[in-house]
Amino acid sequence: PEVVKQVERDLGLDKPLPVSYWYWISGLLRGELGHSYISRAPIATLIGSRVLNSLELMLAAMLLAIVIGFTMGGMAALTKSGRLQLALTGLNAFMISIPPFVTGLVLILVLSVSLKLLPTGGQAQDTGELWDAIKHVLMPAVTLAIPTAAVIARFLQTSLRQTLREDYIRTAIAKGVPLRRVVLRHAMPAALAPVATIVGIQMGQLLGGAVIVEAVFGWPGLARVLIE
Repeated sequence: PEVVKQVERDLGLDKPLPVSYWYWISGLLRGELGHSYISRAPIATLIGSRVLNSLELMLAAMLLAIVIGFTMGGMAALTKSGRLQLALTGLNAFMISIPPFVTGLVLILVLSVSLKLLPTGGQAQDTGELWDAIKHVLMPAVTLAIPTAAVIARFLQTSLRQTLREDYIRTAIAKGVPLRRVVLRHAMPAALAPVATIVGIQMGQLLGGAVIVEAVFGWPGLARVLIE
């Protein structure tokens, strides 16, 4: 009984529920999140120690997603080949639908277990070696980036196609301006406005996907703290 009472005092359960809730809310507004009952450490410290790791993974994933998404979206919007268009559409649907834990496990089996090119998981040691850091973050970043890249590609394809139908774009092409110059200087900047909004939204989606990816690859990020 003495231990039970002590635990109740530690967790603030010895007071009426509205009072306990008020203490918790007021502490939250001051940045005091309390202590973890499992690790006996301040919760704010636990979160703070993992935030940078999660940001590293999310930024790497978003960079890859933008590169892959812009490449696929641009090719799909500009190609006149029906077969290539069909292949890109099928690849896009596959990238959106495949679960991240499946992608992660396949990458581990192929690149780590079979080919032994990359480490199976974890984060690089703090030695300052850039290549070692890249090797550790590459697979989880790719796993996290694949569905986001597919979304970016789809929106860029639609936006770029609509922009290419505008009168000023068709006029420039009719005057003999090279298509590559028209796309890079005129069509692409105009098509990026809705895509930029999607990129911002996808940053929030990356945090949700990171919960699974960090668990698969043993990445010491914020998502693993949520699980633990």
